[in-house]
Amino acid sequence: GIGYPGQKHSAGAITALGRIYYGPGRYDYGRVQPPKGWFANYFWGFWEFGHLLFVADRWIAIRMFRHVAAILVCFVPFWVQMQWNVQMWEGFK
Repeated sequence: GIGYPGQKHSAGAITALGRIYYGPGRYDYGRVQPPKGWFANYFWGFWEFGHLLFVADRWIAIRMFRHVAAILVCFVPFWVQMQWNVQMWEGFK
């Protein structure tokens, strides 16, 4: 499921997110080993950001997506009304 902070199987609440994944790939067990070659090292930061956001801590990406979706749901009606108001003022002039 999508999940939310405070689920019974994770120790998280309003300001803390519980860890759901306790496998060997967790990033809080020592230092992450960077790649050895210079080409892979050049793009490692981008790959690591995507891996953390969409694989290791994917619920953070889900929370970001939910924030963006909720902001759009609240913003779009006001923006549409603003556009209608501009058209009405153009007709009034």
